[in-house]
Amino acid sequence: MRLQDLAALLKHQQVVEQAAAGPQLLIREIKQATPVSIRAVLHFDVLLGSDSMYVRWISAMWWLLMFGVVRFVHLQRSTFTHMDEDGGFFFCHMGKRSVRRQRFPFRWCVPRRSLTNKDPVEVLNQCVRDASGGRSCSRLLCDFGPPRVPLSKLSSAVWSPMSISRFASLSRQLLQMPPGQLSAVQAAGISTYSGRRLSPTLADLGQFPDTKRLKLGGWLNE
Repeated sequence: MRLQDLAALLKHQQVVEQAAAGPQLLIREIKQATPVSIRAVLHFDVLLGSDSMYVRWISAMWWLLMFGVVRFVHLQRSTFTHMDEDGGFFFCHMGKRSVRRQRFPFRWCVPRRSLTNKDPVEVLNQCVRDASGGRSCSRLLCDFGPPRVPLSKLSSAVWSPMSISRFASLSRQLLQMPPGQLSAVQAAGISTYSGRRLSPTLADLGQFPDTKRLKLGGWLNE
């Protein structure tokens, strides 16, 4: 089972730290982006319990990027379907793979529990419920307002898709907050692709068989 394998691997902190080491590791595609470090992973984990809904929401989205192994654009095209004791399950309405210019949907999932036993899937769902006033909402992430204000000054949810540039800006601010307090340079070096590379890199380091590696990072082929 994918979730069980990944959860077991994440408990071994040394493996996550190796994943952050970057260029010296002989791993396919590692030269393109260094996976997020254990420091950043734990930083997002802690901030899942923040008093700020916006901080919790961005942190939960990073959990989906890191362990759902999906592109940011696919997060914006996804809806939550259900969860069980092991994971949260989602449906992306339009994937990357296409046949005759028709793009196909796909299903994907994330582990239910974080390294510190928080529930990122429920954190995300609660943020959506709170921001929408309990109304049904198809988005996992909307934009925040007022426009162009820093993370600490956000006060409302705007029901239009958040752009990747806006997400990157808010993420850089979040990464420089306590407890992780990354430098501006370190924060700028973490991209959504860095998040998406974490789980496949862990699978390489954990010597997962090829069939499981494909299942982990190849949602579009499932």
